[in-house]
Amino acid sequence: EWVKEYNDSDALRKHALAVEGVMRHFAVLKGAPDVDTWGVVGLLHDLDYEKYPEEHCTKVRQILGEKGVDEAIIRAVASHGWGMCSEVEPVSDMEKTLYTVDELTGLIGAMWETQKYMLSYHSGVTDSPPYSSRWYQWLFDIRPILYYMDNDVAGYTTRFAAFVNPVVCW
Repeated sequence: EWVKEYNDSDALRKHALAVEGVMRHFAVLKGAPDVDTWGVVGLLHDLDYEKYPEEHCTKVRQILGEKGVDEAIIRAVASHGWGMCSEVEPVSDMEKTLYTVDELTGLIGAMWETQKYMLSYHSGVTDSPPYSSRWYQWLFDIRPILYYMDNDVAGYTTRFAAFVNPVVCW
């Protein structure tokens, strides 16, 4: 409920849930006796990010303190911004894990969303550009992957392509 109260962004809510899940996973891997605490820290870590971006990792201490949250949780949440927006250095395993997985879950989530978008876009494309190639042509470097081609500048053609080195790839 607190995540919904402080975050209108669906993407930020999804991120909070992802970090919660990853934190729980690592708590189990590390044999932590307080898996739920690790999950709560992951869920609440960006509680202040949307409404108080200039006070991120600072305002959350006040918010959680007023709600009576345990100081260990507050410290862990504040520590994930160490070196960027917080002076609280991650020391415990839980704090170090949050510091590490926060950005990684965002990156993995962004990569997943990009892949879904590209698949949905390309599944609707019916025309083949003149410079297209079949997938098996990339593997054997028969025809490179051409990412971009432009003939708009008089007398010049601009191309961005990837040429695979079969020795390295295979």
